[in-house]
Amino acid sequence: MYSLPRHLPGTTVVVAAVFWAFAAVCGAQEPAGSNTSQTVQADPAPTEPGAEVSARDAVTPARARNQDGTQPARGEATNARPSGQGTAAPTAAPILDPASSRLTFQALLTDGLGDPLPGNSVELTANIYDSVGNLIEGPIGPTVVAMSGGVVDTRIPVSAGSFDGNARELGITVTGNPELAPRIKLGAVPYAFRVDRVASAELDDVLELGTANANGALTLWSNGNNVQSIELDGNDHRINTWGAGGAERIRLWGPAWGEMLLFDGLGNNETVRLSAGPDLILPGSDYHESGGQLTLSTSAGVDSIFLGGASATLNTTGGFQVVSSIGSGATIFGMMAKTDGGAQVQLHDELGVVTFFGGASSAAGGFLQLYQRDGQTTIEIDGDANNNNGGGDIAIYQIDGQTGVYLDGDSNGAGLVNIRDATGSTRVQLDGQSTGTGGEISVYDDSQTETIEILGDEGAGGEGSSQIVLRSSAGADRIEIDADGGSGGRLRLYQNDGDGAIIMDGNSGANGAVGGGRMRVMNAAGTTRVYIDGNYLNTGLGRIRADIVRVQGGVDLAEPFVCKDKAAVRPGMVMSIDPSSPGRLMTATSAYDRKVAGVVSGAGGVRPGITLSQEGVMEGDHLVALTGRVYCWCDASTGSVRPGDMLTTSNTPGHAMKAIDHAKAQGAIIGKAMTSLKSGKGLVLVLVQPQ
Repeated sequence: MYSLPRHLPGTTVVVAAVFWAFAAVCGAQEPAGSNTSQTVQADPAPTEPGAEVSARDAVTPARARNQDGTQPARGEATNARPSGQGTAAPTAAPILDPASSRLTFQALLTDGLGDPLPGNSVELTANIYDSVGNLIEGPIGPTVVAMSGGVVDTRIPVSAGSFDGNARELGITVTGNPELAPRIKLGAVPYAFRVDRVASAELDDVLELGTANANGALTLWSNGNNVQSIELDGNDHRINTWGAGGAERIRLWGPAWGEMLLFDGLGNNETVRLSAGPDLILPGSDYHESGGQLTLSTSAGVDSIFLGGASATLNTTGGFQVVSSIGSGATIFGMMAKTDGGAQVQLHDELGVVTFFGGASSAAGGFLQLYQRDGQTTIEIDGDANNNNGGGDIAIYQIDGQTGVYLDGDSNGAGLVNIRDATGSTRVQLDGQSTGTGGEISVYDDSQTETIEILGDEGAGGEGSSQIVLRSSAGADRIEIDADGGSGGRLRLYQNDGDGAIIMDGNSGANGAVGGGRMRVMNAAGTTRVYIDGNYLNTGLGRIRADIVRVQGGVDLAEPFVCKDKAAVRPGMVMSIDPSSPGRLMTATSAYDRKVAGVVSGAGGVRPGITLSQEGVMEGDHLVALTGRVYCWCDASTGSVRPGDMLTTSNTPGHAMKAIDHAKAQGAIIGKAMTSLKSGKGLVLVLVQPQ
């Protein structure tokens, strides 16, 4: 069985219940000077060898009751009225808080042999009795209570109505066993009513905490969480609020300047700081901030955003803002308004190196500068290049600081783009206005010679003619393309001495008249030796004039003819005049035919050489060689063919044969054989000479 712990001689068992209360604004008023707080000392318990057991806490009494004796709900006004005011309006709600009524019970529980009870927990059940053993409240529980070495420490919830100033006793039952004896007397206890709230009518209009010689303070506790929630501290000039878990959430203070701190709910880190001062150096920079400041930090407590009202270092009068990188604290963003130029923006990387800078410069327009990782400027944009309304410019720099690309918005009144090599020398330049009013593109070699020039208007007077000039490394013109070389396009190729060697005109007509294309090829002296005219003497006919003409396509002279049975005609066949169709040919089909005309060109891989025709008049389906060398189909059945033999028509359609009867061959000769054919049929190279 279980019993109360034994006590050492001379020790006492102290059970205390303390209640705090103010006179409620309900029911009759307390007489002036009355004290509603009572203190009662518990009767000594029997002493035995053992440890001490005590119960202590603050307990809230029952709420004020209505006139009919019922208890109002929390927040409900009672219907009790002051004496003599039976029809008065209901008074304020009771200020007692029964939810906070707790009785602390601490004890060392032992068995019948005096040894601490084993285990980590026990079930406790409590009852409140009056002095004669009548049950006032209970059972309360059972409640599982943690135990260590037989020691238990718990808070027993009780009703405020169970305590009216008369003697009370506490009975405890452990894990379903009989109630421990004797009961713990709660008579003569120091308990009082604790207030839940105080109405404004019960307070002075002006509250002062502390004196000239003592610091004032006020602490508000959270209901049921056993943690403070709001604190006012006069010594620290501080107001604090805490969360449900007891961690600080807001701090408002101002010993030297006003400041507010906000803390997060993760690691209770300061994430927001709003401050009116002081003059400080920004993290990761040399900037001094002297105005109002707002700092935002990460959950790890690292400053990430800083906003300031003015910078003493930069001599700013406007806003100044900074964002710091996470982890390193280096400034990566800055914004300010400088007195000498206007608003400016600056960005830094995580190491604090400036990577972006822009804004308004003093009387010189806006500007923007971009930097690479080592701090070297790589792009620079200026809204006023010469600080005198000179237009904008953009400079893009190489790794070594040399200008790589330069753009000028107003170069002599027009835009300019300059592209440079690794040494900073110009290699390509685009000019919005060069000669006349046209644009220009210039390309330079490694010696700074302009080797390519493209002009939108070559004439200084703005003739509207574009031109492309290709030059040698010495700067001499070699090729010139002109969109208006007289009255049409012109291509001019120059010799080494600068004289024109080949000139091609898109329009040879004078004074802008349509005259057809023309090409002239000069010799070393500049004299035209080859002349090609697309409109000879304005007849619409083309003409080629040259000292020597060499044809490399073939070795015959052929004309196109319309042929009978054209589908059966193939290169190398012998053709005769068609007597039934004037001007047309047909395949030769009889021996010694004096109507023989020639051989179809193109057999044996030898292409036609010179072709004679008149478009729309003398045209045909097949080119027939009238002279020159061509391959011809021959039949050697009447005699083998040897080089030099005269050839005539045969009875084999389209084939020639060796002329044996010279009398019949008169007027029927095709030409002379230049190769042999011993027998059968095959191709023989023939020198065409009809006779």
